[in-house]
Amino acid sequence: MHHQYNKPGSCRITKVYRHFPGTPADDSIGKSCSFYTRETWDAAAIDHCTRMSGTAVTGGTSQSIRIDHVDDGAGGYQNFWGNWRIGRKGDYLVTFDNCKGFMDKIYGKCGGYGGWSNTDFGTIFGECIRI
Repeated sequence: MHHQYNKPGSCRITKVYRHFPGTPADDSIGKSCSFYTRETWDAAAIDHCTRMSGTAVTGGTSQSIRIDHVDDGAGGYQNFWGNWRIGRKGDYLVTFDNCKGFMDKIYGKCGGYGGWSNTDFGTIFGECIRI
């Protein structure tokens, strides 16, 4: 099933912060960080999507997975946090392909910091969380 991205979502790195554009944005999940190469982001996203594939997320709930100690591509390690927050319109079955598609979209907009994408069924998160 194809889903439309209704709203642009946002990134963990601020794009319009007045004094310091590009400043990483910490949130309630943890302190921001970055996967420094596309390959390290993809490795984390593939791990997340493999684990989430086949998961049915009930409407009105969320399902998240934190993957600890992932190579960040710059000699360090970070955590990867992925979350599927599904609206009240019904359940959603996560497949590897749709998961990877959302993670690619998040990377394309936000780079290795990650962020989230709003869809017609909920919000998908993929974020780098500092250890």
